[in-house]
Amino acid sequence: MWRTGVSFSAFKDLFQRGPESSRIWALKGMILYAPEFAELYSKLIDRLIAKKEFGRAEVIQRYTNILCLNLDFFSNTKVHELLNNKDFIRFNDFKNTLDPKMRFPNEDFMIFEFLLGKTSRVLNIGAHNGATAFFMSRLGAEEILSVEPNPSFYETLDNLKIKNHRILQLGLSDEVGTGFLYCPNEYPGRANILESQENGFDEIPIQLDTIDNLLLNNFNYWKIDVEGSELKVLEGAVQTLEKNPPDHIQIEVWENNVDKIVNFLCKFQYYAYKCQIDGNFIMRFSEFQKSRKKWKTINTPIMIFSKNQLSTKY
Repeated sequence: MWRTGVSFSAFKDLFQRGPESSRIWALKGMILYAPEFAELYSKLIDRLIAKKEFGRAEVIQRYTNILCLNLDFFSNTKVHELLNNKDFIRFNDFKNTLDPKMRFPNEDFMIFEFLLGKTSRVLNIGAHNGATAFFMSRLGAEEILSVEPNPSFYETLDNLKIKNHRILQLGLSDEVGTGFLYCPNEYPGRANILESQENGFDEIPIQLDTIDNLLLNNFNYWKIDVEGSELKVLEGAVQTLEKNPPDHIQIEVWENNVDKIVNFLCKFQYYAYKCQIDGNFIMRFSEFQKSRKKWKTINTPIMIFSKNQLSTKY
C-alpha cells in the first residue's frame, strides 16, 4: 500500500473534478494506491476520448504505460482471487492463457524476476495461497519446496499441480515440537506463530520444525515471509547456513527484527541489501550499512542477503 494520507476516493475525485495541473498527480496516486483497478483507469481514459479530449487522454495513457512498466495488474489480481477462492478449475484454465513473458506487479515477483535463475532450487517459507510458487515456476525454477503451516493454504498449494513442487505442512522455527498458528479471521495471510494481539483470531495447532531438520542440499534461494518470526526461522538453520548456504535469502522483515537479522546473517558472510521499489516501479538494492534511511517502497520492507555483491540498480 502506498501511504500518503490521501484516500483513493480523494484521488479519484481530484482526477475527475480537480484543476488540470493536479490530474496527472491524482492519477499517479490512484494507480499506486490501488493498481488492481487497472480497468477503471482504462475507462477514465476512454471517457476522455469519448469527450474528444484527445490531448489529455494521450498524455494520461502515455503516463499510465510508463508508470505500470508493462506489469499486468489484472492477471496478478485474478491469480490471487482464484487461489484465495480455491477455484482450481478456473485457475488452471486461466494460467494457460497467460503470456510466458508477462510480468506481475508484486514486489516479490519483480525481485524473483531479477534474481532467480532457471537452475534455482527454491525454499518457499510462508507459501500462502501459492501465487509465489506459481510465479517462480513460470520463471523456470528447477524445484520448489513450499512450507506452509495453515491447513487451508496447504490445500490450495496441493491443488496447484506445479511441476517439481513439493509442499510441507509445517511451521518453521528454532525448535521442534508443537505450537499454535495465530490466524486473524479477517486477514489469514498474516497468520504467525507469535502470540497475536489482534482481536478475532483462531488458534490452529501446528507442528514446528527447523530448516536444519529438512536436510536441504543445494537449495540456492530462500524466500521467508513469516510475519515476525523470521529470526526464529534463521536460528533453526545454523547448520544449513554453515554447510549448504543459499546464494540468496529474501526476507520480508519486521522493522524490530532488522538489526538482529543483519547481525545474524553477516556472521555467515552475507551482504545485506534493502530492496527499494519506488512509485514508478523502479527497483534498487541499497547496501544496508550504507543506507539506513527509511525504506522507499510501495508495499512491504524486503531485504535480500546475498553471497555475492549485487548491482544497486535494476
